[in-house]
Amino acid sequence: YNGTGAKARAAQWALAYLQGTSASAPSSDIIQRVFPDLNQWQRRLYRLHVKDVTPISVDALLQLPMPRRLRRQAELYLRLLHDPTLYPTPTSCRCRVTSLSKEDERQLGRKVAKMDQESIIAGVYGFKVVEYDKERCRPVWACDINDEKFPDFEGEKILLHKHSEIAAVLARATLFLQVDGKSMYDQFALARAIQRYFGFKMHNQDTAALATMAAGFMFA
Repeated sequence: YNGTGAKARAAQWALAYLQGTSASAPSSDIIQRVFPDLNQWQRRLYRLHVKDVTPISVDALLQLPMPRRLRRQAELYLRLLHDPTLYPTPTSCRCRVTSLSKEDERQLGRKVAKMDQESIIAGVYGFKVVEYDKERCRPVWACDINDEKFPDFEGEKILLHKHSEIAAVLARATLFLQVDGKSMYDQFALARAIQRYFGFKMHNQDTAALATMAAGFMFA
């Protein structure tokens, strides 16, 4: 593959790994970009996997000992769960049916709350991402509110480490620890006033909104 597009970069990464010139294996997202047709049959083959987890206590979370800088950041980002003054008001709202099936919608359970269409401020488009190594799919949401500016929010996008950066750290380490929260997004419940920014239409034409943090929201 030649060029600078995402598919070309994905192919170059996969080839470099096979040739032994890349320290890290391509992720599942990279593999999907190289072979985009995989998703079409994998989404039909693999079920949507949604865990039923207990909502986290934000107050208890903030009582944990942590550096002052981290505490300030946590307090700021956690306001996104309940403070609508941090959110902009889009000039238009697209409330549409997602790519999820009726059965997928049923599987979402408490992740979704019923809401009148007039109450929805911004929409989301839900789709499934294949976790082929686990033979299942997870729901991801393209959030229209991501296209808006957040003038009253002082936080920035949280950028993940690159694969090359992680590989470099591991090469120097003799011991490392990884902590992964169980369905972490689902542990953070959204206040009713915030759910209005994450609305969509179900197959039965009822309108609904996400009741927990959206995997796909740029500040999540």
